Amino acid sequence: MVVMLYECVFYLVNGVLV
Repeated sequence: MVVMLYECVFYLVNGVLV
């Protein structure tokens, strides 16, 4: 699902940002 992919990217970006 696109929503799952979007959430996965958001989680990755959050980890990289922090």
